Amino acid sequence: MKMVKVGNKEVMCELWDTAGQEKFSSIGRHFYKDEYIVCLVYDITNKESFTEMKEIWYPDLKQNGEKYQVIGVAGNKCDLFEEEAVPEEEARKFAEEIGGVFNLVSAKKGDNINLLFQSLVAKYLGPEFTKN
Repeated sequence: MKMVKVGNKEVMCELWDTAGQEKFSSIGRHFYKDEYIVCLVYDITNKESFTEMKEIWYPDLKQNGEKYQVIGVAGNKCDLFEEEAVPEEEARKFAEEIGGVFNLVSAKKGDNINLLFQSLVAKYLGPEFTKN
């Protein structure tokens, strides 16, 4: 659980991490259908993780999720930028194509994690997001 404050509003976020493992794909479908905010995470040092996010996880989310969802695309391990296998621009373009929020983060160091949550919640609270 994480409380995220944007402006004068607070949203309690419940976090679920399936670690992108195929064995959790059927479980993910149950979570997608009731969530308004979903963040897809890939490893910037692993091109396959980005491809799987685009070609497996995102289509599954669109098929099984809510009609209206805020979607985040987060490139993890930004602290290993020198080992980057997925160009930031490629990931940013994908996020734009799907109407998502893009951030580079480091779970290990905590870099930009709060920014990621604030960006997702801000979009959720924004006037352009429809909750119907």
